[in-house]
Amino acid sequence: MREKMYSDTLSLLKKNILFQACSDDDLNTLISFAKTKIFKAGEYLIHEGDNDQQEFYLIQSGKVEILKKSNKPDPAEAIVITTLEKGETFGEIALLGFKQRIASVKAIKQTTVLVIPIDKLNEIQNTLVSLTAEKSSEHSAFYNTVLINLGKQLSQRLYNTNLITVETLQRQLVLQRERIDSIRFFLTMLFILAIYSYCTAFLKNLINAPNAANKSELISAIISLVMMVVFFGGTMIVISKNSFPLSFYGLTLKRWKRSAFEGLLYTIPVLFVLLLVKFIALRFYGLGDSLIEFDPQHLSALELTGMVTLYFVLASMQEIVARGAVLSSLIHFLSGRHKKTIAVALSDLLFGMIHLHISLELAIAVLFFGFYWGWMFLRQQDIVGVSISHALTGFIAFNVIGFEEFIPI
Repeated sequence: MREKMYSDTLSLLKKNILFQACSDDDLNTLISFAKTKIFKAGEYLIHEGDNDQQEFYLIQSGKVEILKKSNKPDPAEAIVITTLEKGETFGEIALLGFKQRIASVKAIKQTTVLVIPIDKLNEIQNTLVSLTAEKSSEHSAFYNTVLINLGKQLSQRLYNTNLITVETLQRQLVLQRERIDSIRFFLTMLFILAIYSYCTAFLKNLINAPNAANKSELISAIISLVMMVVFFGGTMIVISKNSFPLSFYGLTLKRWKRSAFEGLLYTIPVLFVLLLVKFIALRFYGLGDSLIEFDPQHLSALELTGMVTLYFVLASMQEIVARGAVLSSLIHFLSGRHKKTIAVALSDLLFGMIHLHISLELAIAVLFFGFYWGWMFLRQQDIVGVSISHALTGFIAFNVIGFEEFIPI
């Protein structure tokens, strides 16, 4: 077992660029000076800034990551430069005389390393006992060979670092452009919300006018439709000018069959809750005439189809704005572990707010459904399922179950 470990270590040293062209005698002597250490996953082998540049390491098994401190005070914000695996070395920059460790090294999983003392490398090139003059000359070249190989290794790592730097800068540039697009979108939303506030005030004045008492529902419906078109139109203009693909906003049919099925399936518990609420209101509070208020005899098949289609179109427009555009942009713009929850809450508040001109009760009620549809959108990543669920829930709640008796619309 010991002989196999010795043979494996010798093989790793021969394959490493640092010890290329070194003789077996030199490497055997090096192994005799070195020692083996085992580090658990998450344990640091080297800490950046430490003054212990007396040794470097060869990974015999396991995996480590090289970490560099960021400008932030929190050590958890350290940047991962690269990862190293079996057969690779680290800490060898100390051979050039650096006094401090320039990066930290942490074990990703249990890692075994060969610890090579730097001062022993100098001893290898000195005259050893029982060596001939010729052998001594061979050993004196060992240290120079390692330094030459170190130069090659550092050059290769510098080249790789440059590639990583370029890729990082390119990603940052793309991210910056995307953030600019997100800011442009939110500014447009603020502009539309300002228009919405004025329209709401205008609507209130129209409804309260003496000659509009019998036309308040018609006026409310017309203003609602106009504002929805403004919201949707402004959103689509911004989407068309942004650098994000349409799929970023959930405008994709890639998995539409699955999303449509889930939209129908996930609507069932919502309808069950609505029926339960209506049953409680009817049974214990005497609100409403029956559990189901819908009378199909009052509508022709064409009228019923038109109503369902209109609900679906309007629901899709609302979902593209609230979930597709706002929710997706917020998730991309925000940071932190709770960004999805915050994004769902903010987009849901906007979704509820655009119902305020209809009634406060409706604006509050849709908040609960908005959270549900926000979760569904995050799961499906498209607006197909949420639009179907939104349309069915709205149509059945107000036209079949008869919730307009409790929630003014």
